[in-house]
Amino acid sequence: MNVNPVASLFVQYLYYPTVLVFVVTLIQRRHMQEGFRKRYATLYIGLFLLALWGFSFFLVSYRLSDFLLLLFAGAAGVLAAFRRENVFLFRLTCLKCRKRLQIREVLFDDSNCCPVCRAEGEGSRGGS
Repeated sequence: MNVNPVASLFVQYLYYPTVLVFVVTLIQRRHMQEGFRKRYATLYIGLFLLALWGFSFFLVSYRLSDFLLLLFAGAAGVLAAFRRENVFLFRLTCLKCRKRLQIREVLFDDSNCCPVCRAEGEGSRGGS
């Protein structure tokens, strides 16, 4: 009988999403000029997933209760809530016109604006 089915499920399936998030972080390195903050947000998310996977592995190895995993995830969620301006930067719509953003703007551009609104913003700043 498995003492901790949730932790063993995390150990089995959380490895690949964690690696995928770190690969996205490496891809974001090409866009350092316009996506510095989003790169660090992706890194924070990857570190959270890695910590969750590692803690799940610890629980499975020592046959500890899944309740500890719930406590760990809750503590990590509280920490992420306090750092929400650094972690939750990804928007799917433009801040100004609410138009849906392309995947490039979602992942790599810190402004969270579509190309048209970004060009309008740069034009108004350049004329002043």
